[in-house]
Amino acid sequence: MNRAHKILSVLLLGSYGLGIQLLDAQTVSGRITDRESSPVTGAAVVLQTPDSIFVSAAVSDADGRFTLSAQPEQYRLIVQHLLYRSRTVNGTGKDVGTIVLQPADHTIGEVVVKAERPIVRVEEGRLNYDLEQIVRDKVVNNTYEALQRLPGVQEIGGKLTLAGAGDVTVILNGKLTTMDAGQLETLLRNTPVSRVEKVEVMYSTPPQYHVRGASLNVVLKRPNDYSFQGEVNASYDNCYFNAGNATGNFRFSTPKLALDAMYGIDRVHTMQYYNLFSRHTLDGQVYSIEENEQLRNKAYRHNMRVAGEYHFNENSSIDLAYTGKYMPDIQENAQTTGNFQTSDIDGRREAHMHNIALHLRSGFGLDAGGDYTHYTTDNRRWMRAEYADGNRNRFTLAGGQRIDRYNVYADQKHKLSQGWNLGYGVSYTQTHNHDFQTYTEVEGDIATPSTDSKKNRPRTSTYRWERIAPAEYHGRYRAQGSITPSAITANGLSTLRLPSLT
Repeated sequence: MNRAHKILSVLLLGSYGLGIQLLDAQTVSGRITDRESSPVTGAAVVLQTPDSIFVSAAVSDADGRFTLSAQPEQYRLIVQHLLYRSRTVNGTGKDVGTIVLQPADHTIGEVVVKAERPIVRVEEGRLNYDLEQIVRDKVVNNTYEALQRLPGVQEIGGKLTLAGAGDVTVILNGKLTTMDAGQLETLLRNTPVSRVEKVEVMYSTPPQYHVRGASLNVVLKRPNDYSFQGEVNASYDNCYFNAGNATGNFRFSTPKLALDAMYGIDRVHTMQYYNLFSRHTLDGQVYSIEENEQLRNKAYRHNMRVAGEYHFNENSSIDLAYTGKYMPDIQENAQTTGNFQTSDIDGRREAHMHNIALHLRSGFGLDAGGDYTHYTTDNRRWMRAEYADGNRNRFTLAGGQRIDRYNVYADQKHKLSQGWNLGYGVSYTQTHNHDFQTYTEVEGDIATPSTDSKKNRPRTSTYRWERIAPAEYHGRYRAQGSITPSAITANGLSTLRLPSLT
């Protein structure tokens, strides 16, 4: 066997960051009630190890009971429900007893709880939520706001988080995109909830999604009939300045073809005031500093998306989508007055983002595609400042940024005999970043070094494999893992770090 074959064999049989789960027939069970001892139906129960590694999940039945098909020596249970506060319980042994939930601070219509379709299902370790039912009769304007209504999901510091997992990655239709978090948020804010089929909450994302850690998989509806749908939204804000936005979504579908188009425009016009008063003692003398700062921002944001899907048959399809964001004239101004300094910073920016994504799904188990994102911004700033001691600073800044991100992937699945499944795949990503700024018309004692930086993020590839046993086995045997070329040395494979088995 030559060297290449040896490396390939290790790629298929070993893994960097390998995770293997061997779960026997032991279980963890319990019952969930409210503080009136009434059973809580439809609560999602997530089983983790004490160090937050996902093991299993279940949903409580009509009597509030649940059973999880694993029993680590020590474990953590995360219990979530729309009507109740999330609760975390640490335990050992097969019977966790009764878990009492406290009512949530908000109220939700009865129609959500008593819907004909279940709100959440557990499928292969995923919590599948019916997003449309969850937000029914709620004041929700778009998909991004709807995601925050999922149990355990909240926005902290402008990022979505998941209870028991921390930061969470949002993916679309099972595919990771090269758009950053802000760009993806813009897309979701312009996607109506009616376009979403379901949301999959995954505490430990399987390797075929090319995501590490927790994720939210937003699955959009596929075409199944002849229809035309349209939705127009508009809002108006009257504060110091007038602002608002308008969005239109349109979808035409046939049993084989679906076309989507979205366009949204936002007018941003804001003003903020900050007043500062401070007193400092230096060499026994008290100095008072007063500053009044006024911030203005004015911009138009254009968001657009055009997508098409064609289904050759039930198992084969091709998707192509373009997403863009255009901000042609961003005006920013900051004025400061006071007894210490007087300054004025005036800025003009423009930004563009373009993303194109292609996805091919075949009837013989091949799932392949890729996407490309191009981002560019150009800005100019003028700054002048006069200080109480008579000194002055002034400069003009011209700068910008260019980012190109590439991602391609291919995954293959095979159905083996006796219910076994085998999957493997490869992904490749690369990023180019060019950042520059130039100072001119410099006056005063201020450091203004010009910069021009070009960074190429190292090429990264991930090889993945997964083998899943049939459901009728006692417990579940699942093996999965991945390896990156960085684990390959000139002498073969470097040392592989293996986590503990659960």
